[in-house]
Amino acid sequence: ANRARRVGAWIDKLSSADPALGSAAINNLVKSPGFAAWYRNPQGAFPVGLLPLGDAERIGAKVTAVNVSQETLAKQKARHPELKPVAYSYVQTTIEHGQRIQDNDTTLIYLLKEPGYVSVVKATKSGKGVWLQSFRRLSENEAKRDREIERLTRKGK
Repeated sequence: ANRARRVGAWIDKLSSADPALGSAAINNLVKSPGFAAWYRNPQGAFPVGLLPLGDAERIGAKVTAVNVSQETLAKQKARHPELKPVAYSYVQTTIEHGQRIQDNDTTLIYLLKEPGYVSVVKATKSGKGVWLQSFRRLSENEAKRDREIERLTRKGK
C-alpha cells in the first residue's frame, strides 16, 4: 500500500511537470509485470490513471493520480471477469480521449465510444485521493451499447 502511494505521489509530481511524461509513465506502469502481479494478489492500492489538472480541480481533488483499491478490484473481477490486467491501460486512454461527463461534485465519468470503455473516478471528500470506482467495457450488442451511451451522456446535461 505504501509503495503504491509513493508511486502515485511520484506520478503526481511527474504529471505537474510534464503531462505527456506522466501519461507515458502511468501507461508503462499499468502494462508492467508489477501491475499484473498486484492484480493477481492485490494489497492496498495501485495507480492506474492520471487526471489532467483541470479535471482534478472539477472534482475537488488535490492530486491527479487515480488509484484502484484492492476492494474495488475484487468487485471488478466479480462483475467483469473478462477484463484482464492489460485492459486497465484503457483507464488512461478513456481519461485522455473519452467524453468527460460530470456525474456529481466529486465524480467524473469518461466514456470512450471506440473501442468502448467507461471509467468512473471519484475524489475523496478531503481531495487527497482519487479512486477508480468502476471500469468496464461497453456492450458488444449495438442496441444495448447505444442505450448505455445515451444513459451516460444524459447525466452530463
